[in-house]
Amino acid sequence: MAPKSHVDLIDGLLVNTSVPPLGLVFAAFMVCITLGGMLFGPLTAALGVEWATVLVTFLSAAAVTVPVLTDAFVPTFAAFLLLEGCVGCWFACSATMRSKYIDDKLQSSIMTIFRVPLNALVVVGTRMESQVSLATVFTTCAAWFGLSCVMSVAMAFQKVPDAVTSKKDA
Repeated sequence: MAPKSHVDLIDGLLVNTSVPPLGLVFAAFMVCITLGGMLFGPLTAALGVEWATVLVTFLSAAAVTVPVLTDAFVPTFAAFLLLEGCVGCWFACSATMRSKYIDDKLQSSIMTIFRVPLNALVVVGTRMESQVSLATVFTTCAAWFGLSCVMSVAMAFQKVPDAVTSKKDA
């Protein structure tokens, strides 16, 4: 059973107070984003950027599944920390792949075009929170991360065209 709200999750930290320590929670999330970014180098050295992206999207899907499976504070909070670490690593993965696969002259235009469907997903996800249960919201997010993982696997198996690799060598 999913919790009623994010604040309900934080109630597990409360001791003799009615005010959740939201500053500490935010700080913990920011530290995890930083740690995720720091893991990018070793992870891509071991796996390559495409397979690191597969791992990040898989772990993200798993992390957002946890609140659907339990309403216990500790595993849910740990899953959110993992998700934030994945976000930090994803920033570096996406920037590296953008540089690798999209010509510099076209990058701005292409990224602007893809912001439209991304923003549509953000609006849908935000509106869902007030329309359906949080379990449904997290299940939907897990499905979106799962789809991203499948697409990342497909990309990892693709051969990089010579035109793309030669632009970096020039």
